[in-house]
Amino acid sequence: MTTTIIGKKRFRSEKAAPYFFISPFYIIFTIFFLIPTIASFILAFYKWKGVKLPKFRGWGNFEYLFFKDQVFLGNFL
Repeated sequence: MTTTIIGKKRFRSEKAAPYFFISPFYIIFTIFFLIPTIASFILAFYKWKGVKLPKFRGWGNFEYLFFKDQVFLGNFL
């Protein structure tokens, strides 16, 4: 009866082992890619001078970029 209990624990650890080997990739991916990507997406909706507190502008940044910024528009012509 003890062999079956050991066998079940061994089976569970064999199932979990691949997740331990792949987990460093997911941790590094989250820290260096996923979090900065989400943060930059959120910051795209704010006006921030760097020193003062950011102010929410919504789609105003994109409106300026696509319709009023001549340098940005000049790159496509």
